[in-house]
Amino acid sequence: LANSNSSEKSSSSAIKAFVRPSSFRLPKDSSKPILLIGPGTWIAPMRALLQERQFLNANNKNNGSSTENGKNILYFGCKHEHVDYLYQNEFEHYQADGTLDKLYLAFSRDSANKK
Repeated sequence: LANSNSSEKSSSSAIKAFVRPSSFRLPKDSSKPILLIGPGTWIAPMRALLQERQFLNANNKNNGSSTENGKNILYFGCKHEHVDYLYQNEFEHYQADGTLDKLYLAFSRDSANKK
């Protein structure tokens, strides 16, 4: 990476990266419930599954389908709510639109006693 403030030119460096197909999938039978457990940064794949369920719900409604998706339950935990709960608005929206049936939260460093 070059620094625009530097009079020296930097050489480019190679970065190794590995791309693997995801193994996270919704059940083929969309009526099956899903239980998601997303501790800390592991919430990303859980968000993707909720996004897909939200999309499927919208498609079912738009197509006049009576197919109901299974319940979606999310457990999420991190250290501090005010620092680490980055997707609070998104999860609250999922609850409001019916995508997320239950949301359980735990913040391990927000109380006087560390958990």
